[in-house]
Amino acid sequence: MGEVRRLFETRKQEIESCINHVVELEHQKTQNSMLKTLTCIRASILLMLYNMVEAVMRECLRAIHNRLIGRWLTYDVLNTEIKQLLLSYFRNKIEKKTTSSCIESDYVQLIELLHAHITFDLEYDTLEKKVSLYSGNLDAKKIKQTLRKYGVAMQKEDSVLKRADSNLTNIKNWRNILAHGEKGFEEVGRDISSMYLRSLYQGACEYMSAVIDAVDIFLQEDLYMRRYSNLHR
Repeated sequence: MGEVRRLFETRKQEIESCINHVVELEHQKTQNSMLKTLTCIRASILLMLYNMVEAVMRECLRAIHNRLIGRWLTYDVLNTEIKQLLLSYFRNKIEKKTTSSCIESDYVQLIELLHAHITFDLEYDTLEKKVSLYSGNLDAKKIKQTLRKYGVAMQKEDSVLKRADSNLTNIKNWRNILAHGEKGFEEVGRDISSMYLRSLYQGACEYMSAVIDAVDIFLQEDLYMRRYSNLHR
């Protein structure tokens, strides 16, 4: 999980630097020519916040897949949730095939996997093309739903994280407004302040830090494997 934490710190530093720049501009007697730039920077930070959330989530899931691949695990020792993900992947993959030879090849691979003749080798990016995990609309609810698909549980649900829930929802909503052109960057940026951005930033950091910790525990304790298996201890 070291790479995930380094990515997280890099994105945090980028966002914090931009927020600090906005604070400086807000305290200056900004000329009219700079007001448009200021408002656009504010709105851009909303996209940076969502970018951080999605990047951390994606890398956490990649870390799970990389661990499974590196352990040379067979289907029978995986936990129930990951088994279901594998079956969904093959079902969707087979349904989209048009030639009998390709379909037969996928069935052979599935049978070999089910009978433990081959090990787990499904990379995250390959799975994501066939199985929709979160479809670019990440908030706290969707994050928890996605993690549960692997058997990952958030380790704490305290009042801080509950407040962060609403921050992630607001970040997702602002991102969609900007990404889909419902409002322009200048229009959105006029309605928000550096204080509001910092509140969103702190909430997102608290929540994504908890996500990283949950995945780290999941990997450290081998919770991706079937409970009571004698093969992983």
